[in-house]
Amino acid sequence: MATVVHNDHINATLGIAPSEILLGYQPTLHPDQNVPSSNQTVEQRMEALHQKRAQAIAAINKVANQGYTPEGQFKEGDQVWLEATNLKLPYHTPKLAPR
Repeated sequence: MATVVHNDHINATLGIAPSEILLGYQPTLHPDQNVPSSNQTVEQRMEALHQKRAQAIAAINKVANQGYTPEGQFKEGDQVWLEATNLKLPYHTPKLAPR
């Protein structure tokens, strides 16, 4: 879902969306328009798509409206193991770090 949203967002530099750059046109993300078809399989799949989309929207809204925030796992003063790869330290390499 994140990839689709990212590719549909208009790029500030280019002024068009990445999906439009790749495909040459701006695809629709949700089939709100029902184009009548004589193909029964297409009609069944479109109906299933609409149902699944409605279920996904309901599930996202349910979780968003709960207002539940998980409690913190750690308290101040707890000893924890840190991965130092993203820490900004005053030395450039671990080899030159004090022991």
